Amino acid sequence: MDKAKKRIAKQVKKGFHGYPLVSMEYFGKTPESATEIDGISTLNKN
Repeated sequence: MDKAKKRIAKQVKKGFHGYPLVSMEYFGKTPESATEIDGISTLNKN
């Protein structure tokens, strides 16, 4: 039980660093049909 409390306390000390940002881009010949999809995920550092 002590290990679990220590792990939780360690995470709490780190604090909240924001949500990850996600960007999706769709490519195709027409707006109705996507032939390629690119996705980018980055962490928001404050």
